[in-house]
Amino acid sequence: MQIEVGWTGSKVIFLDDVPYDQKLLAQKYRPKKGEELTLISTSWVSTLEHGRIWHSVLKQNHIERLYNVHEFNVGITGGDGGQYRWSVTANAEEISALNQVCEILANASVKLEGSGNLFGDLYEGLHEEATRQLDALGPKEGFDAADFCTMAALGLTPIAPLLVDIDVEEFYLDRPGALTYLDHSKYGRLWFPYPLSRQMLRRLGLYCQLSVSGSLNRSSNSLKAHLVTNAFHLRIGIDSEPLAFDGGSCVIRKFGFNRFDISGLIGSGTLTSDAASLLTGALRLGLSVVIAGLPRTGKTTLANALLKTLPNELRKLYVEDVVETSTPSNQERTVRLSTESSYNTDKLAEVTRSLHRSPDFVFVGELQSKQQTLAAIMLMNVGIPCLQTVHATTLEGLLTRWREVYTMNVEFHIPVFFAFMKLNSGKRLLERVVLCQNLGGKLDAKTIYESGNFTCELSSGNWSIANQAVRAGQEILRALQIDQAE
Repeated sequence: MQIEVGWTGSKVIFLDDVPYDQKLLAQKYRPKKGEELTLISTSWVSTLEHGRIWHSVLKQNHIERLYNVHEFNVGITGGDGGQYRWSVTANAEEISALNQVCEILANASVKLEGSGNLFGDLYEGLHEEATRQLDALGPKEGFDAADFCTMAALGLTPIAPLLVDIDVEEFYLDRPGALTYLDHSKYGRLWFPYPLSRQMLRRLGLYCQLSVSGSLNRSSNSLKAHLVTNAFHLRIGIDSEPLAFDGGSCVIRKFGFNRFDISGLIGSGTLTSDAASLLTGALRLGLSVVIAGLPRTGKTTLANALLKTLPNELRKLYVEDVVETSTPSNQERTVRLSTESSYNTDKLAEVTRSLHRSPDFVFVGELQSKQQTLAAIMLMNVGIPCLQTVHATTLEGLLTRWREVYTMNVEFHIPVFFAFMKLNSGKRLLERVVLCQNLGGKLDAKTIYESGNFTCELSSGNWSIANQAVRAGQEILRALQIDQAE
């Protein structure tokens, strides 16, 4: 017995526990050029393209957790090399009907209006048609499969669960035929033990090109874009040949912004209520905060949570490459600017121009160059409250980079809090907070919070501004009804 999911061009077939026979597979399953097929047994998986077979044996580890995501059953295996496995919840009759809809969608046409989010327009157009087709079929109650049909029609069947599972934060496609792996919010790094095809990478490259003004070709081998739909929001960085020597490479980062707020970060242990009070209060007092850390340490997650604590009456300006901040509500006075490198602008220009946009508050995502850093420090010294993110593990290392590599004379005329994030055994933590300020014409820095505790008496001496921030933050947390008990 076998269950086929998807449409002809991008199909997944779930098999019983049959022995692997490459010759038999090559004879029975022959995808045409531009098509792909993934065969999943209980003990092995193979991905077939025109003239290619990629094969992998599945480790038979015990299942630690089972849960449902939309139309998918997800199983997390334990032991060495944990895995993320999936199947579908529908029965054979329902799947047959869904596959018919997928085939219809794959041959449908969608009128695009030429917006900046062409992939999103394409997705929503197909989703509307999927909804009409499914309503006509009358699937079982509670089985909303329009997103699944849309993803399958776009050739994303093999990775469909990863796109809609809110616990999957990021996943990696290193090269055609290699096993995919992912970062799970609860289980850390897991194998997604299914070899993905060259055709999948080409599709993702095409969708990225629909979303930006750049292209992938022999002279331009890298592209960064965000794909935004009502079902998911992805940031994709893709490299093509000849830069990606083995045939292509892709990193897909996902955003589920509504999950992350200060209360959630306190509850997960990412930061204490003391640290939350310090940082939220600093921003409320009109001071600036710089969140630093390595990739995947939770810089943007913390930034989003802090931004949610700002009053709606503030006029806020967010300047980012690929937009990673939460979508503002209709009552927020917020302007988000994307300076993705393929657009006709850059971050330096927009940060500099921000003074003429009359903001009460500015967020700058990822300070990546000397010019961007200069513009951001200029904003802080002007007195505009700022929140920024940057890659660094220590204040000493960051200042050394600014001074010696960027050859900048770094001066802060107002107090600035540096919050350092780290990844510890897969868990994101606020490691320490350093207060940096100008004392007697010299830059003075002191660690005021580390490993869950304040490291000095905040109410005394030059550090009283931190005490004011904590008190202001405590009022904010009380207003947000966040438990401050340790």
